[in-house]
Amino acid sequence: LLTGRYRERLEKGEVDIKLSGGAVEKLRGGEPVGETSLQGHFDGQGRFDLTPRWRAGFDAARVSERVYLRRLDLDSRDVLTSRLFAERLEHNQYFRARALAFQGLRSIDDNDQAPLILPELDYRAISAPIPSLGNGRLSLDANTLVVERREGTDTRRLSAIGGWEKQYATLYGGRMSLQTTLQADSYYVAEDQRLGSVSEDGSTGRLFPQAYALYRHPFIKPGQQASYLIEPVVGLAISPEGNNPSRISNEDSTILEFDENNLFRPSRFSGRDLVSSGSRIDYGLNVSVLDW
Repeated sequence: LLTGRYRERLEKGEVDIKLSGGAVEKLRGGEPVGETSLQGHFDGQGRFDLTPRWRAGFDAARVSERVYLRRLDLDSRDVLTSRLFAERLEHNQYFRARALAFQGLRSIDDNDQAPLILPELDYRAISAPIPSLGNGRLSLDANTLVVERREGTDTRRLSAIGGWEKQYATLYGGRMSLQTTLQADSYYVAEDQRLGSVSEDGSTGRLFPQAYALYRHPFIKPGQQASYLIEPVVGLAISPEGNNPSRISNEDSTILEFDENNLFRPSRFSGRDLVSSGSRIDYGLNVSVLDW
């Protein structure tokens, strides 16, 4: 087995590439069969500062055989992710274009059904406080996504979320946050009939308005050895029911981890394909001790 690594610090970036290869004995049912084959892997990344506002990079990882990395104790990842991206950052705007590919290394993974994302475009912007809108801020979060598979569902998505938000202090030390959003989504979904799908190809869409109010009231007791914070928190979400139609392909909201990090968020999903529809009240108590 031969392994190598190449690293270089460039004037405006850096590159780090690892690779390996060799004649590896074949296994069948976990047992050697007395034959060898050429196998190897590639794992590289690069980051480049093109201008003060633009940067780009890549992550590339592929392997010839799914058990190769674990068998030779080279890597323990279950999924290899390859990514090519470029992004622009400003104080109130952000733009990103990227492409992603995945290679699953578990025995249950079918890489013919793995998504190829080419491309995904994101644009986010937030305004300065606008006096005519109560010193609130306007925001825009737009996204377009193309997902292709050798076998399975192909998806085209165009999505935009426009909103207004204001934060201010209330009497007696409380903090209030008000937010209203309107999410507009357009989808085209093509089902692969080889997988036994009964859905029809076609377009669908969604308009989802939501309002969210969040109130915090911290009570602080300073001390010589420690300071104590007790903070009741209450949130109110108002939105219509039933805004997750079955014809929308769920690509980015398949896993919901409900914990203290997203309890007081208007949407508890990590992506856009599913929304937290319906009205609800969120409440909790934050207790902190700062030891000097």
